[in-house]
Amino acid sequence: MNQMVSEISELYRNEKQLTVISYKDEITEDLYNQFDQMILLSPYASDRKKWLSSYCCKQVDIIIPKLQEKYLPSSLNREKRILEKLYQIDFFRQNIESSAYLHSINKYLSQRKLPDLPEVDFEEYDALDILEKDDINQDTATSGICHEDYDNTVGDVSLQLILQSGNSIMTTNYGKLFILEKDGKIKRTTSSEIKVNQEVLEILIPYSDEFYRQRLKKIDGTNRGTNFFRDINIFEYYDYVWKRKFITYINENNLNIKQLKTKLEKLGFQKKSLPFYKRWSSFETIQIVPQNREFIKFIGHMIGDVDIANNYEQFALASENVKRRLTETRDRFIASIDGKYLEDIILDPTVTGYVTDRIIQINQVSLKAIPRNFTNKIIRRDTVEYSGR
Repeated sequence: MNQMVSEISELYRNEKQLTVISYKDEITEDLYNQFDQMILLSPYASDRKKWLSSYCCKQVDIIIPKLQEKYLPSSLNREKRILEKLYQIDFFRQNIESSAYLHSINKYLSQRKLPDLPEVDFEEYDALDILEKDDINQDTATSGICHEDYDNTVGDVSLQLILQSGNSIMTTNYGKLFILEKDGKIKRTTSSEIKVNQEVLEILIPYSDEFYRQRLKKIDGTNRGTNFFRDINIFEYYDYVWKRKFITYINENNLNIKQLKTKLEKLGFQKKSLPFYKRWSSFETIQIVPQNREFIKFIGHMIGDVDIANNYEQFALASENVKRRLTETRDRFIASIDGKYLEDIILDPTVTGYVTDRIIQINQVSLKAIPRNFTNKIIRRDTVEYSGR
């Protein structure tokens, strides 16, 4: 996308009436109502939501490849259902008509009546449109006060903390949050003890998966490098070996995710979606531990490695050990924050940023079956619009 921005900027450098902006740019107030028309050029789903949720201009056009035209209504219908459910929960006490993105979806769907795709076809669109490797879980992956993994379970909420920014926190009476005291010291407290005018703090700490991938890419892939790595940590060595051989096989055979899916399923591995294979086919997005250990066994069969195929459980145990150690390290760091000064914590290389906000209102609520990844953390207004990510 950045290359596309550069090329278009060069093409239209003498056109004074045209402004070229990257999708990744922040939408600031000075952009509001500054343009007559906005053209989104082949946006991913996340970028589409971001810019259509803004109020930069009244008219927005989207240019997409012909290939994606038949998939778009299915994507938008799904996002519409998600948005309508979230507005029923009423996170921000807003009227559903206030959603610029939902208005855009309804306008498009009313003009273009196309049949929904079967789920099997829609998976391919998901892989292209939603799981772009540069932006996977960009917002949720760094929330410091959450469970280690994405939690798709639900729970009941009893408190809504309204923040000065207009954002919100949904929690139970026993939820744990960080409060920033006047002297700059951090205090971890339960939600039931929180008072109006206190300053809530959210520390941004990447999940272990992100640290893991950064470290994985730095490992010397030569035999000498991996042997040296083996002497440092045997679990990390075995974890790296099966993944390196897997990714190398994909790259050397120029396999796309559909071909990879077909190969493994022909060998007998259970059916998985295309997004599943997209996550596992690159060091940029690879997971630490597969849910099914036999995934490693079938990888061994596919690449012709007898050791991996026959001893797949040992390789799986190594990956699980790596995951556990990273998780424990992260949890220990979060636990150590309590009682320390913010100025000291933010100097730690583990921390990528922080957010502070003042509590202006505490509401007693009774909301059922709220996704846990929406609780005990700051829910920004645009989270409703980005919920499909």
